[in-house]
Amino acid sequence: MLWISESNVQNFFGQVIRHVAKKLNLSNRKWLSDAELLEQIKSEKPAISGELEKFFEAFKKWHDFHVKAENDNRANSLSNEERKQLERLINNRDTTRNALRKIVNHQA
Repeated sequence: MLWISESNVQNFFGQVIRHVAKKLNLSNRKWLSDAELLEQIKSEKPAISGELEKFFEAFKKWHDFHVKAENDNRANSLSNEERKQLERLINNRDTTRNALRKIVNHQA
């Protein structure tokens, strides 16, 4: 069974958005939805918004790989090429997360 559902992914993305908004000290963040906060980040900090989007995309691709493997009942029997692809997805997810952390900490 997949350990992280689509709902969990969306909740996680919301937590990331809220954490970034908090680090950036955005006004009214407690009263805004995740989508509204994301729009505020886009308008006030476009570079950070870009890094958020890169991280979300990388995370989603990593998650989608797991969903497909699970749906195909292949989660524990990946080919060598699939393992390499998974490694690339993990590296990209981690690289984009670290880039996001770096820019947020620099701008905060």
